[in-house]
Amino acid sequence: ITKCLAPGSGLALFASTLLTGFYLPLNNWGLQGMEVGPLALLVSSSAWLAIQCLEGGSIPRLLYPILAISTLVRLDMVVPFVALVGALLLFDPAKRRQHLVLGGSALLLGLGGQSAFRWIYYGQLLPNTYYLKMTGYPAADRVARGVLVFGQTAVRWMLGMVLLVPALRMVPRDRRTAMLMGVVALQAAYSVYVGGDAWEWVGGSNRYVAVVMPLLFVLVAAGVGGLERGWTASGSRVARPLVTGMIAVSVLAVNAATGAGALRVWALLDPPLHVLDNMSKVRTALFVKEVSTSGARVAVVWAGAEPYFMHRTAIDLLGKNDARISHEPMRRPPADATRLQALKFFWPGHLKYDYAYSIGQLRPDVVTQLWLDAEMARPYLEPAYKRVLVHGQTLFFRRGSPSIKWEQIDRSLSMRGAPPP
Repeated sequence: ITKCLAPGSGLALFASTLLTGFYLPLNNWGLQGMEVGPLALLVSSSAWLAIQCLEGGSIPRLLYPILAISTLVRLDMVVPFVALVGALLLFDPAKRRQHLVLGGSALLLGLGGQSAFRWIYYGQLLPNTYYLKMTGYPAADRVARGVLVFGQTAVRWMLGMVLLVPALRMVPRDRRTAMLMGVVALQAAYSVYVGGDAWEWVGGSNRYVAVVMPLLFVLVAAGVGGLERGWTASGSRVARPLVTGMIAVSVLAVNAATGAGALRVWALLDPPLHVLDNMSKVRTALFVKEVSTSGARVAVVWAGAEPYFMHRTAIDLLGKNDARISHEPMRRPPADATRLQALKFFWPGHLKYDYAYSIGQLRPDVVTQLWLDAEMARPYLEPAYKRVLVHGQTLFFRRGSPSIKWEQIDRSLSMRGAPPP
């Protein structure tokens, strides 16, 4: 894409590669095992194929299959899907009918197919996480929080890229740029609509915006190419080293947008997000696996690492795989909270929990962790569970459960030098 928008500019290629390849959010979410990395690749590939259409070529065979596959990776990839198809319908009138037929068919296969399967298998047209994150909370408050966190992200990004502001004036003003900006803008609007992400405090853009950041960096790089050509044509002998330095500083600045802590993570001086937490959860999972039978049911908050390594049926206290929890109302901010506190209170995917149901009614054999308002779980834990401190984490084992190897718990704790429960 960079070669297309800034032909013959080595600095433009250098800028887009450096800005994208060393962007902390993309690296963080990709290496954490999230779907952000593959989706960024799918979105960028689709955009490149769409640009080929705008340049007068035939519709690439892979364009619509890639867009359909992206919705299978994550359902809300329908947003860049619609943005790209809409741009092609607007800017490629000669093939408008083909785009409409092929785009509609791909959307029906990708989105309609999995929705039909979900209805047959789960009895729901939408994913469980839709109900978890999008229902049970005032839409106006959710969107207001989305505006707040996206505004913070946008300001930090612009501050990080301030040295390259002159380059933005050199970005080509044509259909290709309009299409890329349309994808970025629609994805940003989607991030606002859903209220942002659960990890907005992590440096840089959230998971929704991160997938389109390579397109934004390509546009900046295209401007860099124009800036280099303009300064060189004016006879400047320092154009190349000066622009190169501006790019290098911008890479550092955009990754330090949330402070020195983010820059230390970017430079691998500090461990990335939740690495130490995940190590603790793996140790906990292996301990639970050791002291329980295969039929044990375990209530968890971190419904990823622990169930994966303990190989036990998990009860998700936060409802990501529990339809009853996901359909409940979200917790609301305290009545005396200020407007700003109320906006910051919204925490997507983390405001639905019901200890009376998940612990009191489902009666898991083990509870590895509690969430907010932990005192609300006390009536269901104190009379029926034993506390065990393992690796600094308090676990709760249900008394009399045939799925718990009590002697193995005592033996494992004694080997670790810990007191018995």
